[in-house]
Amino acid sequence: LRAAYAALPARLAARAKGEPTPERRRVFLEHLERKLWGQPVQRDAFAAALTDESPDIRLYAAATMGVVDTLVDLARDTSLAGELRAQALGYINARIAKRTIERAQIETALAPLIETRELEAPLALELAKALGLYPHPRGEEPLIALVGYPDDAVQRAAIASLGERGTAACVPALLAQRKAFELGTGNGARDALQKVRARLGPQNAGGLAVAEADGALAVVEES
Repeated sequence: LRAAYAALPARLAARAKGEPTPERRRVFLEHLERKLWGQPVQRDAFAAALTDESPDIRLYAAATMGVVDTLVDLARDTSLAGELRAQALGYINARIAKRTIERAQIETALAPLIETRELEAPLALELAKALGLYPHPRGEEPLIALVGYPDDAVQRAAIASLGERGTAACVPALLAQRKAFELGTGNGARDALQKVRARLGPQNAGGLAVAEADGALAVVEES
């Protein structure tokens, strides 16, 4: 019995590499994560999983081990499903928020995304969040485009990010949200406009002021 127990880690690692389906390989990787974290056999199995033929396995291994370069590769791979790319970008966003990722890695991950105007909703949502967390020099234009995305969650995220990073150039898109049927989206646009104005400051804001009357938003001249 003792010998069988001693051989268990190697057997789990072999199954994690050798099972014919990604679902089965992941089962054994999860066993290794829960029971043998930090042991050499576990590290070797997860290192091998980083080059697995399945992008789902690569994502799981990279997220578990914190291998940012693999997450970046997955997020920018246009051959993969948008949902999986969104998951990879979500892990990257968490690192942006914690400041545990390099600037070059962020920009490499975002480069193909900010050039694309047709993103699946999960990926568009994570991009909108990323551009609020990170001051990308070309981030405002895609955020403005995402304000008109046909998904409320994406719209809200884009509006919130423009509140954090937007300039006067985003004001027309935010004002257009005054006609939004969902109250949360309209309120988000009002809050974002106020943040933009505060960030510009009195010397740069010019006549930008936010007035609310009968639920409408407008740019008015300061008195």
